[in-house]
Amino acid sequence: MDEEERKLTAGASEAVAKGLLQHFAENYWTPWFYNEAVGWLRIYVYPHWREELTPVLNAEYFFVDAQRIGLKLKRKRFLWQGEAFGIVIPRASTSAEIYTMVHKAVIDWWHRTPISKWTLDTEAFENAGPLLDWRALLRLRSGTRT
Repeated sequence: MDEEERKLTAGASEAVAKGLLQHFAENYWTPWFYNEAVGWLRIYVYPHWREELTPVLNAEYFFVDAQRIGLKLKRKRFLWQGEAFGIVIPRASTSAEIYTMVHKAVIDWWHRTPISKWTLDTEAFENAGPLLDWRALLRLRSGTRT
């Protein structure tokens, strides 16, 4: 039992403390970062197998099918909303340049859509994106630029 749980159950018997914690877990606590997600952006790549073709990076978005969006949406159903953006990646781009292009496209897309009133959580993308080998993902491995 951590400090917060001890404060919550101070003075209660073990059975009551267990019941209080169970009630809190079932009704108030959300254990996963994305429990209250109302949409997502899917970024995917169509690498071309022929060397002379330029790869294209696309994104599509999904949004919850609900008339009113509030806390504790139950039985969420996400529907495809369409293409968010597409980027033609110049073959000479470095991984850092590709990440910057993708990040800028995501932020620009978010600002020009009706969902911009919602929070766009880019934390995972911003943590992992700079570490990805974008050139390998796009099959731009010919040459030594990284």
